[in-house]
Amino acid sequence: MAGRVRWGILGTGKIASDFTSALRMSDNAIVAAVGSRTQSSADEFARVHGIAKAHGSYEALVADADVDAIYVSTPHTGHKDATLLALKNKKHVLCEKPMAMNLKEVKQMVELARSSQLFLMEAMWTRFFPAYDHIRKMIKEGTLGEIKALIANFGFKHTGKVERLYNPELGGGALLDIGIYPLALAFDVFGCKPSRIQATGHRMDTGVDETVSFTLEFQPGQFASIFTTFSCDTPCDAVIMGTKGSVRVHKPMWHPQDITITIDGKEEHKSFPAPAPPSDFPSMYFDSTGMVYEAQAVSECILKGQTESELMTLEHTLAMAQTLDELRRQVGVVYKQDS
Repeated sequence: MAGRVRWGILGTGKIASDFTSALRMSDNAIVAAVGSRTQSSADEFARVHGIAKAHGSYEALVADADVDAIYVSTPHTGHKDATLLALKNKKHVLCEKPMAMNLKEVKQMVELARSSQLFLMEAMWTRFFPAYDHIRKMIKEGTLGEIKALIANFGFKHTGKVERLYNPELGGGALLDIGIYPLALAFDVFGCKPSRIQATGHRMDTGVDETVSFTLEFQPGQFASIFTTFSCDTPCDAVIMGTKGSVRVHKPMWHPQDITITIDGKEEHKSFPAPAPPSDFPSMYFDSTGMVYEAQAVSECILKGQTESELMTLEHTLAMAQTLDELRRQVGVVYKQDS
């Protein structure tokens, strides 16, 4: 690898485009190849991003000797198979969230990565933002006192035009698509699995969840209250409350630039601006330059020979998958992968 991880991009959708652009901004990675289910799609993606190699199948991509690591960006239902394919070909893997459709699938992926001594991480880019680095530091130093509560929400009104949001065959539903962000924040804040889970929700005609409201209890007296929906726009913010103070993570809480800290009634505002994009930065999503924090961190882990990230551990991914399974059970959402 000689100081830079050689990445292969598996999938050519919008999120793959933005992560590829982020990799180009990092100083410890290069994008060596892209793979798609069709040669034409791979060729076009390679043209847009200036990638030397374009493969017309996932199998060809993971077999490429000039690739060290694979970024999996297929629809949710394809995450497990694509990740296992890459791991079996001795490639490190960063897999988009959710890691897989359920705990059963996630366990298969983690077991193979661990037995193969290969890096694997769920691509929770949120966790790598400087705003959350600052919040973790405050929590560790006791600035907020003992953390007692988290209130977070993430919702928008879907138009019906994006099929993956509502189609169960593509892993649709608010929980797996956007609810996972405030859920991951709860795990980050409290650092353990919830001891109690209570959820209610509403399903679409397709059977996937449109809205879910849930409460998690962690240690006694520590609660997270989370709301996620495709039915309406929400503030998309989060508030972390402790015995000495609180911090509000302003919209967008899944890639924040602004927080407000309140201690003894006094407010302090802090900003963490996203990196400015290069002039030739192809971007599909707002402020996606923030993916560079995750891209840089993962490449660093791989270069150091680590098999998982200390910031986004496999144990957190396993615990989140277990929690998502229980939330779906209570709301009545079942995928074919659950059988």
